[in-house]
Amino acid sequence: MHKEINQELLADFLKDLQLTMKLSRLAYKRGFGLYEDGQCSLMKSGINEFEYQVEDDYNDFTTKIFFSEKKVEHTCSCASQAVCAHVFAAALQTQQELNRNFRADLAGSIIYSREGMIARVLDERKEKSVSEKYQIDFADNIHGEHHLLAASGSSYLLSFYDFDKRLGYCSCPDYQTNKLETCKHLMFAFDYFAATHNLEHLPAQAYPFIEIFRHPLKNYQIAWFFPHSPDLAVQQILDEFFDADQVYLPHKLNELHIFLEKIQRFKLIKIRPEVKKYIAEYFGNKSLKDFFARLVVREGLLNSRLFKYQREAAMFIGARKGVILADEIGLGKTATAINAALLKIEYSGFSKVQILCPDHLISHWEKELELWVTEAYKECFRIESFDEIGITSGIDFLIIDEAQKIDDYESGLVKKLNRLKYNHILLITDSTLESSLIKYYTMASLINQHLLTPLWELSYKHCLYDSNDADRIIGYHHLELVKERMEDVYLRRSRNEVANQLPKADIIKIPVALTKELKQEQSYIAERVLQYARKDYLNQFEILQLRTGLQQLFRLSQFTRTVEISEQTPPKMKEFIHFINHKLSLKDDEKVVIFVSSTAIQNQLLRALQMEKKVAVVWQSPEQEGQYFLVSEQMQTHLPRASHFIYYHLPLAAEMLVERMKHETEFGEGIHQKRFYLLCASPGMESWLFEWSKSKPHFLKQLVRFMGDAPGNAELSLRLKEELVYELKNLTENRMAITEKSYQISMFDNNQESEASEAEMPYGEKSNVAFQSFIRAFADGFKKFNELSPAQRQAFLSGQFEVAERNGELIVRFSK
Repeated sequence: MHKEINQELLADFLKDLQLTMKLSRLAYKRGFGLYEDGQCSLMKSGINEFEYQVEDDYNDFTTKIFFSEKKVEHTCSCASQAVCAHVFAAALQTQQELNRNFRADLAGSIIYSREGMIARVLDERKEKSVSEKYQIDFADNIHGEHHLLAASGSSYLLSFYDFDKRLGYCSCPDYQTNKLETCKHLMFAFDYFAATHNLEHLPAQAYPFIEIFRHPLKNYQIAWFFPHSPDLAVQQILDEFFDADQVYLPHKLNELHIFLEKIQRFKLIKIRPEVKKYIAEYFGNKSLKDFFARLVVREGLLNSRLFKYQREAAMFIGARKGVILADEIGLGKTATAINAALLKIEYSGFSKVQILCPDHLISHWEKELELWVTEAYKECFRIESFDEIGITSGIDFLIIDEAQKIDDYESGLVKKLNRLKYNHILLITDSTLESSLIKYYTMASLINQHLLTPLWELSYKHCLYDSNDADRIIGYHHLELVKERMEDVYLRRSRNEVANQLPKADIIKIPVALTKELKQEQSYIAERVLQYARKDYLNQFEILQLRTGLQQLFRLSQFTRTVEISEQTPPKMKEFIHFINHKLSLKDDEKVVIFVSSTAIQNQLLRALQMEKKVAVVWQSPEQEGQYFLVSEQMQTHLPRASHFIYYHLPLAAEMLVERMKHETEFGEGIHQKRFYLLCASPGMESWLFEWSKSKPHFLKQLVRFMGDAPGNAELSLRLKEELVYELKNLTENRMAITEKSYQISMFDNNQESEASEAEMPYGEKSNVAFQSFIRAFADGFKKFNELSPAQRQAFLSGQFEVAERNGELIVRFSK
């Protein structure tokens, strides 16, 4: 009871702070930043008292939150007379402590009945049938076929089966997958027909044809409909291939072509287009599987370095038009996909392989293509990011990497993908069905629209809903049935299943995509550092600037955020949560150790894990219980026993990763029971330092010494400078690519993304950089544009001003 009362008091306290002047805007922003950055640590707590240590930039403060009968009280060692940022941060942290709930209460969940879910989706379609605009032309025969035109310009054919139950046929996509035997178009058509016809005195017209269609209520099996008695010759053919329920016999599927040849000789027969499409796909899939079952792959086509399980997967993909490859992270799905593409090029006659992936994975795919594809095949491959889909047709083989993320994009990516014209498709994901059922629904629809549809059926059969929120899914059940439905297109192997084929344990790098703003910031810092790295001799000030710039680059890469306080979740935190929820496959008894660099980051991750209903603790003693343990990256001994080790960022002393792997794999379980992961900003300093740890360790050690705080470590070899210049130039060139895409800048909406433009910059590289710097500063100034008076804004927009330069300053004069 105390907890609920305190929650209400604290909610009122926070609301009062934000609605009154008790908390300044600066204190609000600063306090929110302290809370978000994990700089508010709980030291001790009781039923009505919480004490925190708040780590500010230049000092640490003790802040307390008290609950009395009717109010919230507070103290802070900063001695501020007003409500300070530390108190606000502590209040937010206390709210989290009070709201903490480690596990979803599945006992309080709801499962919809089939009837309840059908009623819900029928109501949704009914609303659309009333609100949307249609035009309909009724046929001479009351049964159809009628023609309906939607406001979008799409036209559909409709037939009426049953006027009392209002069931019929529609050629729209929804009818082909919804398993309802109706749709919004049929609902509108029946309503309009009833309004314009006397239903009690309908003409005694026969149904105009014997219809061969895919039955919505029979799992879209091929069926026939005719409410009268067919001719004897037709009836004999129907009896040969269909059962008593007028559904096509499953054991006759290999004779579909024979049925088609026999039945379509009769004029009264109407075969729906989706039936012919199904028959064509059935025999196409069958012949492809038969071909690969007896195929002996040409020697040298598949790379000899492939593991056996990768070759098997490549053959599995080659023999199918659509596959979801969901092997556990670190099993080389990219290499498998590329070699599957080589099989399709060689044996299916394909010449256009389109790879779609998040922007930060393009360089990874480029490297993998260099590694696995010979010159003779390279021209067949094309890579594009999710943000810039160019080719929309003529694609032989479409490969989508990180496919579980496609429905996260706000740009309508799924709609774009549905418009693509491709022959075969491969979707690559690290996610499991257990964590991402609804994402699998989206992926499966790109392979076969009937695979997991309709969504309402999937939801009532397998989803658990929050009893307090009818739209919130909190769990899944009976997923083994989903796997059975997908077994022909779904391939997932765990690391344990193929452990005997794998080499010694290695670190799996998880790329973290930087935002456009972070890429820009990183590039500006790299450009500044580059001018010092290019010099043969540096004075003491220049050495300091070089060291400071490299440290800034490394911190930005480690934490994926700038020094400014931001209310947005850093990209690395987003990727970490996505990895934990969708990629990390854990057994109930498996533990995870997460290495972090500071107490503030520990607190951020702890809060994030707890919000995701994970049992997480900061490691202090062996007596602690949990599944996720947060530890300092400096701690190398006396750690909890675990199967998974995650480095949230690359330690500057990268050899620590090797030492940790060596230590952990000495235990009796063997090296294959251990997993090591590193979240790595890409592009960024973290990425190339990680590569240096494997390929150029001597350069890395020298750079680490230089970046340390000791003033005497000032020497960099010329070779190391050359390597630095190469890596830094890559970062600045990356900025040039960004700015060319973002040349047109919105100066009036700070939240609006810059629009892409094909216009090229008018000057050479140096002028290009200077011009972009000017535009960037100019745009920053326009953030205050809306604060001007209407007259001032009009004067500016109409050009009633002059700009002059005087003593290095720009002077703007407005006309009166």
